[in-house]
Amino acid sequence: MLPYSNYFFIIKKFFFFDLPGHKLFNKIIKTYVNISNIIFLIISIDSEITKEYENIIDITKKYDINLIICINKIDKKCIEKIYLENLKIFKISSKNGYGVKNLICQSLNSFNFFKNFNNLYDGIIVNSYIKNNIFYTTLFLFKNTLKKNDFIYFSNEKIQIKNLYVNNIEMEEIISPCVFKTKSIVFPTDFFFSMKNKIMKKNLNNVYIENYFRFDNYYVKSSNHTIALSILDYYQNLESNNKIKINVSLGDFNETDLNYCINFNCKIILISINLNFNILKKINENNLFYKKFDLISDVIDYFVNLYKLDKIESITSKIIVKNIFPCGKNKKIAGCYVYEGCLSLNNTIKIFKELKLIFQGKINSIRIKEKNVDKVEKGNECGILIKNFNNIEIGMKIISINYVNK
Repeated sequence: MLPYSNYFFIIKKFFFFDLPGHKLFNKIIKTYVNISNIIFLIISIDSEITKEYENIIDITKKYDINLIICINKIDKKCIEKIYLENLKIFKISSKNGYGVKNLICQSLNSFNFFKNFNNLYDGIIVNSYIKNNIFYTTLFLFKNTLKKNDFIYFSNEKIQIKNLYVNNIEMEEIISPCVFKTKSIVFPTDFFFSMKNKIMKKNLNNVYIENYFRFDNYYVKSSNHTIALSILDYYQNLESNNKIKINVSLGDFNETDLNYCINFNCKIILISINLNFNILKKINENNLFYKKFDLISDVIDYFVNLYKLDKIESITSKIIVKNIFPCGKNKKIAGCYVYEGCLSLNNTIKIFKELKLIFQGKINSIRIKEKNVDKVEKGNECGILIKNFNNIEIGMKIISINYVNK
């Protein structure tokens, strides 16, 4: 099946999205579940129920979405191994059409034609790919109207839509709901977009140049939006990522990317992208590391094996920044409140702004009423000075973590 398709049936327009089943794409799966009326889970009759299947079932329960299990290949003569309770199950055969009519009837009976989408957003990025050296992106506009040369807004930037294609026909305007394509435009790795700029937030804390040479820096380039997003999600949830920093972007690897990698001494990871000969020559001249992969699972295995990511991350405390105090030249003390657990000077900390991980590192010192301490228990306030990080803001959340063996 294509990544998406749409059909008219009983004067209603239906959109179908083919989702990946692997756990690496959990963020994508959750997003589509959230905007869908029905989830069809296709399982072969000669398959076992894997963790990936169980994960999708759990997600649909959490968001209270209609789930229909389709046991496919019922025409095969084999022993049925599937055990599912209290779920809508249809036995079908995509080969001879057995059970498909009943499946369609049941689907229509449980279908809500009008979905209430999140009011903040007007659409999502479905996918992207490179074909004949042209970068294409597929988007789903689920409310409002979009015209050629309009801007759409992401969390940190706005993008002008210079062309609109529906079923390969160029359009001047599209009306939601509509799946459309645009070409030769590189989008950020955000999932949602808006037609208004009120949700844009200038996040200046994404890059900390002073930290770059304390890590192994990776510059990951992909032609596929869902893969890029999953790599970024994987990095922010690594069980042990205090040795690496990853920058993920979309499109061809060009001169701008190369200059960035030279300036920050980045190791280059390419996913399903071919290098221009002249750029490859410059990579070799500058002694930059680069590696090419075709599958996301191979990229993950590379990081796991290279950095021996065999530890489990244990959260020891949760903290919120309530005040900022100056401390010497260009330094700030974060006035914090520990609302869960116990903060220790030896813990690694992660700092989040609006749920996005923006820094991971160590604490330089902890003070309570001008006295240096090693620990702060739940319910107490303290001032912390963070190593190599000075862009602290009121409202940021901090967690402290320890790493333990699996």
